[in-house]
Amino acid sequence: MKRNETVSQTKRPIKSYAAATAAAFVLCWILLVSGALLITYANVPKSSAWIVTLISVGVSSFAGAFICAAGIGSRGMIHGAVFGALLFVIVYIVGTVCFNAEAVFQNALIRLCVMVILGAAGGVAGVNRRRLKRR
Repeated sequence: MKRNETVSQTKRPIKSYAAATAAAFVLCWILLVSGALLITYANVPKSSAWIVTLISVGVSSFAGAFICAAGIGSRGMIHGAVFGALLFVIVYIVGTVCFNAEAVFQNALIRLCVMVILGAAGGVAGVNRRRLKRR
């Protein structure tokens, strides 16, 4: 019986990471497309594209880490920071394959820091949300 419990415990984080990654990637894509439409059609200066990108990846990292940590239920800051770094790698790889690699590399360290910090915050919020629900 213990063997089944350990198997379910190892699948649980993988499922949480997979679901959170898919949700965060879709949210990031939606926010980036919305930002691009806003810049294109609402006479927003093109120099604000950097801010739109930071907001998009930050919000998606927070939301994904929230989902991930709520599914796992413990160590929210660690799982959230790892999730933020994982999402950064995925977004970076997709951006490099689909777009100009030089444009993706610009300010990548700042994006990584924002995603890891907001991912850690989302992880803490996700674990705390789950604990409040139990009461």
